[in-house]
Amino acid sequence: MCRLLWPVLLCGVLPITSLAGIMCTSWEVWHYAHSIHELSARDIKGSIINLDKHWGFLCIITSVPHNDVNRCK
Repeated sequence: MCRLLWPVLLCGVLPITSLAGIMCTSWEVWHYAHSIHELSARDIKGSIINLDKHWGFLCIITSVPHNDVNRCK
């Protein structure tokens, strides 16, 4: 079950402020984070941004199908 949830948990943050990104955070950082604002993601242009920039905005967590799961390593 954990293997099935890995892409769902790490690939899919879509804040309403048009940040369409893929989570790019190591397992250790993701595992100990208290909120999504402690993580980083890639925006639609491929740039890594910190999610704390979007503090106070509504965020939708979603699963994004992706073949290249190892791209963030």
